Amino acid sequence: MSQLQTALVVQEIGKPLSKTTRPILLPKDGEILVKATVAGLNPHDMKSRNTGLFYLKLSTGRACLGHRRHRSTGWPKRHQLQGRRSSIRPGIAGGFSLQEYVILQAKFAAHPALGFTDAQMASMPTNLVTSLAVLFDDSALAIPALWTPAASGFDYKSTSLFIVGGGSNTGKFAMPLAAFAGVGQIIVVAGARNDAELQSLGARHIIDRTASPREMVNQIRAISQDDLPHAYGTINPPEDQFLGVDALPTTKKRILACLLPMGTAGESRLTLRKLAGFETRNVFGVSAVRQGTAAPFWERVIQLVEDGKIRPLSYQTVRGLDVDAVNRTLDEYASGSLTGQVQVHI
Repeated sequence: MSQLQTALVVQEIGKPLSKTTRPILLPKDGEILVKATVAGLNPHDMKSRNTGLFYLKLSTGRACLGHRRHRSTGWPKRHQLQGRRSSIRPGIAGGFSLQEYVILQAKFAAHPALGFTDAQMASMPTNLVTSLAVLFDDSALAIPALWTPAASGFDYKSTSLFIVGGGSNTGKFAMPLAAFAGVGQIIVVAGARNDAELQSLGARHIIDRTASPREMVNQIRAISQDDLPHAYGTINPPEDQFLGVDALPTTKKRILACLLPMGTAGESRLTLRKLAGFETRNVFGVSAVRQGTAAPFWERVIQLVEDGKIRPLSYQTVRGLDVDAVNRTLDEYASGSLTGQVQVHI
């Protein structure tokens, strides 16, 4: 087997990806080498290319999916990948998703669910783990995961979760995770055309995103009786985070967990002043960073998929390591003409 592989890489922030060759790594203890078959693209990958965002034991021969950690810097990089483990001689340099071979941490990897394709399974790791961290990690909303000791004393049925961006990839995983935990009220803001899908994923109340902010907040307050304990902003930039904050109670200090680490929501657009204040938490939902939450989940995720509790996402496809097609995809994310996941079938 060749010591080199084809890869699409960021040579300079703000410039298109380049196609090159790079050495193949040798896995260390606790790692596995994966022959990539599918790598997923999301809007965050566009931000990594354009702005530098986030730069910073399984059996041989069986397929696996996983959430990777960048070895050379130690900085965890958002990643989703499906592939097959291979043996290979020593190599050097860090790993990326858009290349032929990738290093994964074994404790954040799993064999695919029975009856599901590589592409279906590859739709999950990044977005799924992100929402897992938002809902259950102590750094975010801190709803007790079902497998933790705190679960026995938590009243899931009486709690509520509000999701801004229910139609996003992360939103589509937050709903079934919350529903599996038994959260009684799952309220989402999304496009009306997605109602049937979102209800099937666990949404109990769907607020049309075309309504005015005041109309949306009034509906949320009525549903939650102005006692909303948990809010999650999946895709909204800081200037639009006011909606998640506005839905929080007026007399109790609550938290909005959001994904874009670009500042906090201001109060100038709120319809009612938060007498007890509020807090926004930017969440970095990567397995290697949220190990206490992620590792037990990786032990359970395949069973959840096989039981139908979590479903793969839909996706579009790019065939091969086509640097022009991948750059066009990232450009479409930047322009807003493309949403959802695109998979590179390597």
